[in-house]
Amino acid sequence: MLTQSDTIREDGSWEGYKRRFLDFQYDPDNSVWNLLGHPLTGAQVFLFYRAYGYTREKSFLLGALSSLYFETLIESYTERPSAQDTINTPIFGAMLGTGIERVSVELLNSNRKFYRAIGRIINPFSFLTNKNDFKAGIIPLRGGASVLGGWRFD
Repeated sequence: MLTQSDTIREDGSWEGYKRRFLDFQYDPDNSVWNLLGHPLTGAQVFLFYRAYGYTREKSFLLGALSSLYFETLIESYTERPSAQDTINTPIFGAMLGTGIERVSVELLNSNRKFYRAIGRIINPFSFLTNKNDFKAGIIPLRGGASVLGGWRFD
């Protein structure tokens, strides 16, 4: 709402919302936004669900639902929902998120604080903790540990 206040004021209406709801389009966004911006967003959604313990498949499904809900329930207020955003965000996002997850786990398994810090930066959801045992979410670690929580916050 903060960054799109002009768009909301100029293009938003409940009448338009009703007309645009589920009326998907191929939007005119540039390729950089469609093939980079949306996948980066999808990767973060994917990593969020992974940090809460969902499998890759369920994280993908929840990311796909999140994208669909955003496009139809929120964006429809000002424009028609985008078909490619609904598809690109979760699919490319899960692919990118899987790569980020693997790299971050390698970095978080390092004995070097600098590498662990980089791992946290590229996967900020690794900070999510289980308050009962002060362990992070459930990303597989090397050495038989089944959770990222195998790495303690010392």
